[in-house]
Amino acid sequence: PILKVENLTRKGEFKDISFELYKGEILGLAGLVGSGRSELAHTIYGDTMPDSGDITFCEEKLTSYDVATSIKMGMALVPESRRSQGLILSRPLLENISLPHLKKFASLFGVNKSKERQEVILKCEQTKVKYRSIEDEAEYLSGGNQQKLLFTRAAMGKPKLLIADEPTRGVDIGAKRAIYELISKRSEVGESVLLISSEIEEIIGISNRVLVMSRGSISAELRGSEITKKAIMEAAFREGNQ
Repeated sequence: PILKVENLTRKGEFKDISFELYKGEILGLAGLVGSGRSELAHTIYGDTMPDSGDITFCEEKLTSYDVATSIKMGMALVPESRRSQGLILSRPLLENISLPHLKKFASLFGVNKSKERQEVILKCEQTKVKYRSIEDEAEYLSGGNQQKLLFTRAAMGKPKLLIADEPTRGVDIGAKRAIYELISKRSEVGESVLLISSEIEEIIGISNRVLVMSRGSISAELRGSEITKKAIMEAAFREGNQ
């Protein structure tokens, strides 16, 4: 497994969470709002500290929890709220995409602006972001393109693990389809995806395996033909079994 979570607990949010995620797998994390899904994702990413338990990523047990370390190790997060957690809306597209990855553009004379610009434009083409100029502020993009901007930033780091929290919230049908393609492509090139979504059809449609959370615990693990709307809903209202 590329990611191994063992008995992870954060008081008041989730308890005794254990699972494994494999290379190239899309693992869906379903459940009702308030079940602890997003809180779990942010702890794995290093935003918050667990009270107990272990996380092993790429066969290395995490001993410190901070976002910079997670990015360096090969994690990326598309957060639940693009406006409050993801983007600096008043800053240009260029900065929003390259900011976490400036080290890769470093030179003896500072940041290589030409290289930075070329890389950002290339990644925007690959993720099909529609924009007028990469110098425009992110706030002027449509909701769907703002969301794709977050995927562009994640792809810039060539992550081994992408955590996508409610990746299609507040976007239209066309943007949803484009985002599903982006997630599938990440899996096709060997990246692992932890997909958190309140939309059951979304979980069913693109996940290889599904974990359902209820009241801070995992209440079911579903595979293959077991992944149905009925099974997910029943597990979402059930007491966790861990």
